[in-house]
Amino acid sequence: MMQTRRNVIASALGASVVGGTAGRAVAAPRALTENGLALGGYDCVAYWTAKKATRGQPSWTFEWSGVNWAFASQANRDAFVAGPERYAPAFNGYCVY
Repeated sequence: MMQTRRNVIASALGASVVGGTAGRAVAAPRALTENGLALGGYDCVAYWTAKKATRGQPSWTFEWSGVNWAFASQANRDAFVAGPERYAPAFNGYCVY
């Protein structure tokens, strides 16, 4: 097929548009926060250990992934510090739907 000026220009413009966006990464949103605390100040470890929603205390906080997390006890805080990926909500607390 013979290349026309229009085809060459269209190809060059298309490549620059695709190439210009291909290298950009979309930053993942941080964990949902409310009042400056992840999960609105609820203890994410207590969801697993106490099997209920438990408010964290201002005296037991930890900053992880750019967000402050509150805990109901020192033991819960220590468990989170030891393995935050185990207790942090999937998809940073955002719904997948």
